[in-house]
Amino acid sequence: MSSAAAREARRKAILSRGSDRLSKLTSSARGENHPAYTNIEPPTRNAPTMESFVGEESIMPTPPIRPDDGPTPPLQKSSNETGPTAWSVEEQQEFMRALMNAEPRIPPGLGDGEGGPGGELAAMMKMMGADSQMPPPMTQAQPPAAPSLYSKLRPLVHLLASWSLLSFFAFSLEPQAYASQPGSQVSSVWDRWAELGWRSAKEPFGVQPLPFFWAFVTLQLVLHSFQIFTRLDPVRPPTLLALALPYLPPTARSVITNVLVYVRMFGMLVDDLAILIFGIGLLIWASSWVSI
Repeated sequence: MSSAAAREARRKAILSRGSDRLSKLTSSARGENHPAYTNIEPPTRNAPTMESFVGEESIMPTPPIRPDDGPTPPLQKSSNETGPTAWSVEEQQEFMRALMNAEPRIPPGLGDGEGGPGGELAAMMKMMGADSQMPPPMTQAQPPAAPSLYSKLRPLVHLLASWSLLSFFAFSLEPQAYASQPGSQVSSVWDRWAELGWRSAKEPFGVQPLPFFWAFVTLQLVLHSFQIFTRLDPVRPPTLLALALPYLPPTARSVITNVLVYVRMFGMLVDDLAILIFGIGLLIWASSWVSI
């Protein structure tokens, strides 16, 4: 017997066995051939029932008990219907690929053990996760970038700029303004600055008032504009906020980043004011020692 004939005979045997089981299940579901239902005696006419007590009893003839019709004939199967083992593994894989609209080849990321329907489903879920714009929930957080050289030297740059501006006003512009006053006495710069330790600056022939505030504001605008436009020192949010920023909408991320930038600018302005006040006090203290 050839292999094709053997397969056909095996298929017919499986189909006939399945038909017998199906007929038995159908008979059991109908309640046929069961001893509990074959010898059912009708109730006696004189037995009191609920219908007779209420008065709703209807006199109907008892239907005759028909003999069992025999086992149900097996279901007729169409010639084009096949059994559960008619498709090979390759045909099942091709059918799954056609359902998922995938390529006929196995994705390269899958191993030899993931070529079945489960592997195809995993590949589809992987591609859907790659196409999503939201980052996966278990992605590893990127380490923070190392601070740049300008970020490390920024406090020193602001310190030197503030003290250089103070020195320019104290030792260059202020003596010129003092010499231009009529009737001014001959005195050194150190003496005038040393007098601020015990006398008011509003008294005549002292340190001359100059538009130092506007010069300081201009210097701050130059420093902060250089930092913003060059982006040498980008703002670094706190750790928890940095982990939550990628999951926020773009508008919320932009607002939070701008707020952090302005908060840092305000902090730098306060630091520069503190540096400037400390420099003025240091200048007065040094002048008191030099003028002795």
